[in-house]
Amino acid sequence: MIRALGAALALLALPASAGAADGLWELLRAGGQVVLLPHATTGGAPGDPAGFRLADCTTQRNLSAAGREEARRIGRAFRARRIPVASVMSSRWCRCLETALLAFDRVEPWPALDSFSGRAPASSRSPAGCSCASVLSSKFAVTSGRVARAGAGVG
Repeated sequence: MIRALGAALALLALPASAGAADGLWELLRAGGQVVLLPHATTGGAPGDPAGFRLADCTTQRNLSAAGREEARRIGRAFRARRIPVASVMSSRWCRCLETALLAFDRVEPWPALDSFSGRAPASSRSPAGCSCASVLSSKFAVTSGRVARAGAGVG
């Protein structure tokens, strides 16, 4: 069974000794979980500029300096707690890919995590009626910890 932990970011904001977070960190350490994280902090207004292109990071809203440090902090938190990370997947937005790379030193772009907010051709979007949970269930045979870096729905 896959359990997505939306509380993962809350864990990262807590001090390492916070008792309330210990149980969640233990669950992650045991493996068999999928963690969905939004991209780190960006600069500018939400959304991408008109005419942005996925293949060109200069046309997108990207991580700020604070966001890059935030991504590194996420990775440090996982490493400090010896959380197993078998794979890291991301939407194709540069801010999402960079967050994953800075946190986990690797990333696999996965279009199923993309969020176009209706601004891209239907051929580029995930299939209609396809929930992220069903996509993740079919993508992973969960036997160890995995981190999916998602950009979908976070702007």
